[in-house]
Amino acid sequence: MIERTKEEKKYIVMIGEKDCCGLMYRWKTLLKNRDWDMDYFVTNNKTSYGFPNSSTDMTLLKDSLDKSDVIFWHRALKKGEDSTNFQDDSDEFDIDWSKYKDKTFIFLNGSVNLRVFARKHKELYKEFKGIVATTPDLCWLFDAKYVPQPIVMAPGELDKTKFVKPWFATQHPTNRAIKDTNIFISACEKIKAEYPGDFDYKVESGLQNAECLEEKEFNSHIEFEHLGGYFSVNALESAWLGQVVICHIDDKYEQIISEFTGTHSLPFWSIDNPDGVYNSLKMIMKNPDFIYSQSKFAQDWMKTYWNGDKHFENLVKIIS
Repeated sequence: MIERTKEEKKYIVMIGEKDCCGLMYRWKTLLKNRDWDMDYFVTNNKTSYGFPNSSTDMTLLKDSLDKSDVIFWHRALKKGEDSTNFQDDSDEFDIDWSKYKDKTFIFLNGSVNLRVFARKHKELYKEFKGIVATTPDLCWLFDAKYVPQPIVMAPGELDKTKFVKPWFATQHPTNRAIKDTNIFISACEKIKAEYPGDFDYKVESGLQNAECLEEKEFNSHIEFEHLGGYFSVNALESAWLGQVVICHIDDKYEQIISEFTGTHSLPFWSIDNPDGVYNSLKMIMKNPDFIYSQSKFAQDWMKTYWNGDKHFENLVKIIS
């Protein structure tokens, strides 16, 4: 583990609403494990995912913002009637963000408005000292520096006894339309009919994160992400647990991942079109040894290129 030096020390404030995927909570865990000082303000989480809420004491929050060096933010900032009055994207926090333009802001995903009104937000953020983002699309929209989302899980080993028929595919969508769930179901139904007894699948939403991870680690071999061209925490956690992750990653995403990791390989099985879901499953059924070899490759890749030390080093370099 990389320890903090005196020069690297920064005071972190994490603030946001509806961090239902636990993006901010994972950063909190990563930095707490390295003894960084921080305050954590997150409200309105969906308790079904199992990530905690926290204090919303506004006096404490504003005191923390005043002494902060870096602000992790999970929503969009927007300008009010007064050109110097920045408000958040919900009614939960009443903050004049113009007071904190000398801070470094790290955006964790952000809201829909952050993307829909990207041009307006980009003009606003020019006034801020530093903008950093954890998703590549926000980096491109705002000319931000890239700090990838970490995965904070203990490194495990694949259980070889799991790799037996029937082969099991899963998807855990937060939004079935966006995550191309119907394409996944259609492909799985065809494979299930062609290989009766040797293949099955399940689509589940709303599980607590711990339950979802347990199912992936012990009961599933394949995780379908989506065809949107990008990846989420779901795909990263699945690869870490040694699943074959099927998704589509576009060229721009591959490039930014390569720049961070230093390798041109990916832990995902990237496909180009909807037919690729069926074709991938078909190939797996014809070559069952591929499941273990790809699972082992994905897990080893994550341990090598996406581990906590690498994320910590990158964060320190960007915010120092």
